[in-house]
Amino acid sequence: MDIKTLKRIKPVINLSEVAKLSGMKPSTLSGKIKNNRELTVNEAAKIERALKQHGLLLTESIEPQNQEGLFT
Repeated sequence: MDIKTLKRIKPVINLSEVAKLSGMKPSTLSGKIKNNRELTVNEAAKIERALKQHGLLLTESIEPQNQEGLFT
């Protein structure tokens, strides 16, 4: 898990809740995203674990030009 991925999912996932589920303060995660500061290995693992425990598994993204018509 990295900041780039979190920025990508931010519009569809409540990152404050992800932070809480990961044992982080929402303000800490928000600050890291806002200031482009990478997560520690431990933070990244906790976030991945929290997402997985709630049925979310992130994979490689689909390029924007390939998304047209994806959900039609």
